[in-house]
Order: sequence, then C-alpha cells, then structure tokens
Amino acid sequence: MLRVIAALFLAALPATAAEPDLYDRIANLEFVKTSYTTQRTAHGIDLVSREGVTLPTGAPHAKYHIEIEGPIPAGGLTSIQQVAEAVALSVKPEVDATQVQDNPIIPGVDVDFVDINGTVVAVLAYRANNEGNPWRQRIAILGGDGIYTTTMSLHTDDRKDRAGLAAIMLVVDMINSGKIPALQAASAAPARPIADGDYTFHHRFAEHPFIPSVDMQASIRAGRITITNPSPSAALPGGVIADGRLLWNAHASQWIIALFPADSEATEVGGCSDGPEVVDLEKRIYWTC
Repeated sequence: MLRVIAALFLAALPATAAEPDLYDRIANLEFVKTSYTTQRTAHGIDLVSREGVTLPTGAPHAKYHIEIEGPIPAGGLTSIQQVAEAVALSVKPEVDATQVQDNPIIPGVDVDFVDINGTVVAVLAYRANNEGNPWRQRIAILGGDGIYTTTMSLHTDDRKDRAGLAAIMLVVDMINSGKIPALQAASAAPARPIADGDYTFHHRFAEHPFIPSVDMQASIRAGRITITNPSPSAALPGGVIADGRLLWNAHASQWIIALFPADSEATEVGGCSDGPEVVDLEKRIYWTC
C-alpha cells in the first residue's frame, strides 16, 4: 500500500534560521523543545518526552521516546522495499509476534509505504516485547548516503495515540530539510535486480495459487522482457505470451510488463483488473490472472 501525506501537513513544521546539521535542526523545532528533552548520540539524536507514565513494574518511564539514527550503511540495499525487509528482520527479536497485523511483513510487524513530498518511506509498526511492551513505530528513509530510521516508542494502551504523529512530523522535516542527499523519489525505479540475459521464470496464477507452477523462458534485453511458454496446456498457450518494457510501478511497488509508458502510473496492476502484468525479478516469478 502506498499513501500520500498531504501538502498542507508538510508546511506545519517551522525550521530554525541556523541549521548546522540535520540533528541540530531537529533539536530546535518548537514542538520538540516544548515537549521533549534531547540528547545527541553517536549516530543521531534521542528525544524523551517530558510527560511520563508508570510501567507495570512500578518504575517511572517516559511516555514517548523517539530515537533517530543515520546515515546507516545500506549494505547494497537499493529500494525502500528491501530496506523495509531488512529493518523488519533486525527488530524481529523484540517483536510480540502474537499481535495480528493488517499488512504483515513478518509475523507481528505491520508495514506501510508512505509518499512524503515525493519520497517513499517505510513505516513499520509492532508491539514490543521489552521495556514495558510499548507500541513501537519505525520509519525508514533511504538516502544516497545510507538509511535513516526514526523509532517512536509509545508507552500507552492506545496504539493510535496522536502523539505518535510526532515521528511522522519529524520524518517530514528531515525530508524537507535538504540535509539527506539523493532521496529515492516515489516515481523513481530502484536498481533493476537482474542483468540482461536468459532466465527461467516460474509462472503463477494470482487468484489460483493451487495450480502448479510452470517454468517459462524469459529473455531480458535493454529494458525489455519477453516471456515464452515452452509447454502449452489447456490453461496456457505456447510460444510468446508476454512481451513489453520492464517498468517500475510506484503505486504497487512492483516491476511490470508495460505495453505503454503510462502503465508505470497505473493504479491497479496484476492483469486481473486489465492492468499490466507483474514480474518479481528477485524471485523470478511471472504473475497472471
């Protein structure tokens, strides 16, 4: 899912006149100075709310805690989807996997992709199994110099506590600051994770997963893909069954076989709704309806 933050909200954050670096800028935001104490860390900044709670153990604790870090080396990750998967795996030990999520990326962790002023960020949410079991939200940005993460811990029973918006507000300001180089644009394709060549792709029916997979031949040349079925059947004809440009569809965050340039902006993909067909270049799967 890809959501867009409204432009009106983007203008809600005043910036200070002096901005030596990204984290000094954050520390000087008015809502941060009013509601949080701040401390610079080796790789970022910590924000601890002035408002507190008492944990079930009886210990006092800040109600809201925000940790911002970056840049963290991307380690070869080239898309925000890959970053989301890496972040999910890194937090797995602290996740309460019994929590049911609407769009899980791993058990217990919900993921959403949000377009903020033309930059796509990954928003991961889960219930933590440590530090008093807070609701935790991790927002990841992929910049040209590495990954930036903003982690909000909410020590409240209400996972939709409005104070949780502070994390998004901070990410909005980080993106608008101009301090993070080469942000990945919402419309920009990630690096294509496959070189030109001939491959075996596995065919899958999107709405009929019980039908056995069929191996097909895929030829990728200069951004174009041709898929051939060497084993015709009642379900699938033989010969060339797909031929088009490999384009990135930002709405679906997937690679598509495009017949027209406008297919890259199609709001529905996958073939079942007459949209362009989808290919998973990393797992080498060709999806049809």
